[in-house]
Amino acid sequence: APHAPGPSSGGNMVFTAESIGGLPLNETTTAEALKAEGYATLAIGKWHLGVRDMYLPTSRGFDEYLGIPFSQDMGESFWGPEKPVLPFQPTALPLLNGTTIVEQPVALNTLAEKYVDK
Repeated sequence: APHAPGPSSGGNMVFTAESIGGLPLNETTTAEALKAEGYATLAIGKWHLGVRDMYLPTSRGFDEYLGIPFSQDMGESFWGPEKPVLPFQPTALPLLNGTTIVEQPVALNTLAEKYVDK
């Protein structure tokens, strides 16, 4: 049966930029398995499996990554030019290209276009 990490399972929870854990490094991702067979891999979108470099997609089998490392409702971002949302998360929501922050806070109203352009 699928396993969902969380408080009831004793697993690592990854909710914000301040989360220190991630998908356990001994777990094989689909991307790692595909890459081992010679496939090129790309991840676009929300990652939510760890925000430290060792947990990001490019360390977990993906050749390229463009996305946000946690949910769009968990950090400061811009729905429009004047409206930051949800100040409870102290780290502004970044847009990552690989492990490099290319925009912070990310402009969510243009995020889909950036994904399509990638």
